[in-house]
Amino acid sequence: MTMNTVPVNHPPIHVLNEVESRKILKEYAVPHNKSAFAKTKEETIQEADKMEFPVVLKVVSPLIVHKSDFGGVQINLQNIQEVEEAFDLIYENAKKRGVVSNGIEGVIVQEMIEGKEEILVGIKRDPIFGPVLVVGLGGVFVELLKDVSLGIAPLEENEILNMLKKLKAYPLLNGYRGKEKLDIDALVQLCKKVVDMAIREDGILEMDLNPVILREEGKGAIAVDARIVLQEK
Repeated sequence: MTMNTVPVNHPPIHVLNEVESRKILKEYAVPHNKSAFAKTKEETIQEADKMEFPVVLKVVSPLIVHKSDFGGVQINLQNIQEVEEAFDLIYENAKKRGVVSNGIEGVIVQEMIEGKEEILVGIKRDPIFGPVLVVGLGGVFVELLKDVSLGIAPLEENEILNMLKKLKAYPLLNGYRGKEKLDIDALVQLCKKVVDMAIREDGILEMDLNPVILREEGKGAIAVDARIVLQEK
């Protein structure tokens, strides 16, 4: 794929919310699940009705970083009634934590993606070496197992694959004990696009795609959550 070499004009902000982060992923064709931003319950219902169930709702607020810990993520919603109830619950949970309604910008409605493993794909910009790719087991295992591999950009596909092979969890991705092999090729391609993005977008200080849902071989790797930190200009 040919990348756009013209720098993208980003607003002079520091931490992008998930809606803004997903716009950058789209510009660089990083695979991510279908989503829509909604400011009100009515908009949320309308957007959910356009998607295949089940869906997920996530709070969008500059005051809430770890959405799951905050009760700001409601998953596996099977119908419109459950979407309405989840919307109310997100606002109730925020209120319990001291975040009033005007501190919430809205919610993201997403198609729920299922897969076999959750992977962390991230970028950390080192002041000396530049963009560093971080990849490892994602979801709740990031802090628990600390099984990650690092690589300094630029990186080619074979180098990214070697990074994956250094993970203790790599056998889980590669058909351990007769289990189905996962789509390692798709994960490598996703990582390559992230690395190329970080090289071209020199304002990106950090990027966390956690999790990336890794599916069976031939079925892809899809980012379902994104957070990007830009250098203020």
